[in-house]
Amino acid sequence: MTDTHASVHTPDQTFGDFNVNPAIVEALASAGIVAPFPIQAMTLPVALSGHDIIGQAKTGTGKTLGFGVPLLHRTVSPGEDGFDEPRRARKAAGPRGRPHA
Repeated sequence: MTDTHASVHTPDQTFGDFNVNPAIVEALASAGIVAPFPIQAMTLPVALSGHDIIGQAKTGTGKTLGFGVPLLHRTVSPGEDGFDEPRRARKAAGPRGRPHA
């Protein structure tokens, strides 16, 4: 079984530390977003592993990126492996053609 509980947020963490697609990490960094907020650091490991998340926090604490980054991470674009495969085959293969852990 994969361990999906959230770890303690440390101030020196980056989105790259969560194995987020490098293109997403680069796009976030170009917008000045490098370090995840605590809600993001807690939800990213869970959501990136394919599990559902529920997060409750005040407005402006980063909830949208907490679920949006994993959503984008799992998106397959034209020209990428798995784009032309039926949905069931992509789901079985995992995000971006990687097998589920």
